[in-house]
Amino acid sequence: MEPSTEADGTRWVRVIQRIAADRDREAFAELYDHFTPRVSAYLRRQGAQGTAGDDLVQEVMLAVWRKAAQFDATRAAPSTWLFRIARNQLIDSLRKQTARGGDQAHQSVDDEETASALTTEQVETGDDNKILRLMTELPKLQNEVIYASYFLGQSHGEIADSLAIPLGSVKSNLRLAFRKLRASLGVEL
Repeated sequence: MEPSTEADGTRWVRVIQRIAADRDREAFAELYDHFTPRVSAYLRRQGAQGTAGDDLVQEVMLAVWRKAAQFDATRAAPSTWLFRIARNQLIDSLRKQTARGGDQAHQSVDDEETASALTTEQVETGDDNKILRLMTELPKLQNEVIYASYFLGQSHGEIADSLAIPLGSVKSNLRLAFRKLRASLGVEL
């Protein structure tokens, strides 16, 4: 993957703006060609495999097409916005599977530290009850941030707002909590 540059970020802002303003299919094709392999790789790392993973990539790109007008370059870089959509689509997909009686757990998919918090095997075997039990052993704030991230799918910013704490506190408490949960679950760091 080539390094991102300021000019590249500005380019993608303009591309998304063209999609939003004019429903520009050429701009969308450009964005699609660039980001689809990256989104696919990201979702595979999170456990979305095979045709389900491919379908999820298509849903992400469709959401990008539909939500282009919601993009705000002052709040996030284009890639951050796009990967947040991918993360949210994955969480929604996992919730739907669970609601239909599937045995997959909600896996935290924050795009920094927490992305590899649990192993695919743990997610597939449905360790939510064990995780919930272990969460009760965490300090209150760590429990709250883990629950908001893992089970509610809230972003770090949303958690900071809802708990009225600084964003850095959210991130550090998530990091500490995940370390403790990983150790309790026997997942190597």
